[in-house]
Amino acid sequence: METKQRNHSFFYFIFLLLAAIFVITKMRRGFSGSEEAGGIWNVIQLLYVASGVVVLFSKEKTYKTFRCVRLYLGFSFYIWFLSLFPFLFSSMRVSQIFNFATVPYGVMVLILYYAVGRKAEIKQYWWVLMVAFYIIAAILFFAMRDFRVLSGDQGALADVYYVVTLLPLIMLYTSQKLKLVPFVVAFVVVAMTGKRGAFIAMGLIMVVYFLIPYAENGKNRKTANPLLRLIVFAAVFALLWFVINKVVGLFNLNIFERLDQMEEDGGSGRMTRWTLLTSLFGNESTIFEMLFGHGSGAAVGIIGGHAHNDFLEFFFDYGLFAGLLYVLFFVSIIREGIKMYKWKYPYAREVMCSVVIALCLSMFSFYAIDCTHITTSSICFGLILADWYKFKNISNEQQESNRPV
Repeated sequence: METKQRNHSFFYFIFLLLAAIFVITKMRRGFSGSEEAGGIWNVIQLLYVASGVVVLFSKEKTYKTFRCVRLYLGFSFYIWFLSLFPFLFSSMRVSQIFNFATVPYGVMVLILYYAVGRKAEIKQYWWVLMVAFYIIAAILFFAMRDFRVLSGDQGALADVYYVVTLLPLIMLYTSQKLKLVPFVVAFVVVAMTGKRGAFIAMGLIMVVYFLIPYAENGKNRKTANPLLRLIVFAAVFALLWFVINKVVGLFNLNIFERLDQMEEDGGSGRMTRWTLLTSLFGNESTIFEMLFGHGSGAAVGIIGGHAHNDFLEFFFDYGLFAGLLYVLFFVSIIREGIKMYKWKYPYAREVMCSVVIALCLSMFSFYAIDCTHITTSSICFGLILADWYKFKNISNEQQESNRPV
């Protein structure tokens, strides 16, 4: 038994280390000015997919008890099947093979980390991702400082989402007295990039994390007091307002101006893309195209890039059924999060923060449509759902033992 536990612990450490290597190398590449199209992160992504397939055929089946995971699997395999036909008629270059292989990437990462998380304690080796978080935040901060002050290379600004998507797990790892530290760090680097979608996500996370009552160690304590929660939220807001204004002034940032211009610039051209795809889907599509889509990558081919709205892009590329499955996945995982609050699960707000981030990415950037920023979000979901499963089992056993004979 001890040998088996050591093996589980070893694999848990290895996959946490892989996640750390992935985000650090991706962030370093994104702000190095390199034109390199591939790297170790691509190898890790393929390893994630292969490992996810192994989990599918393993004895680990408890992830199927979650309706949100079943919906996510159904959605992912459905679009994978629809992607098969364009792939078979393609020239099958390395990039095309990689893109096809990673279509179900998000759910594969989720069930992989669920599987390894089921056999370990969620805070075991907490320092691995904690170190990775602060390293990528530092890389981003200094790169953006050089860009703002020295007119250096702007880099891949969207990579700030690696910081944001890791944040819920880092908050989970951080002690109660220090939880503001990673939150402020994430808010500062988001402001440095000027990414409005990420800034909105951080604002919503602040509401979820510091205003909504939560369970601490499985029990409602002073955190349920609405007046106390309001005071805490006001204090956090005041501190952030002070820090962000200082950073804005120090580096002459334009985040507030960009927020004011959202209506004028249509979200950096997003409205133009959304209007075009909506028009094509509604007015120039056959019934078959409405039901099964215009084909994998059709939206990218028309507008020259992602639609920056996963819901619309999935509807356009894969049709009505795929789009509805994607919507149902989010509805289901939100319901799961609400259930966590009702059961007084101590990490319910971390899950809801991950949901907020995933929704913001899906609505204003790209999430499941591309195997990039979804990585760390899927890791969060997988590890916390595994811990939630164990929490429910322990709660049920306690209830059974307390029943009168």
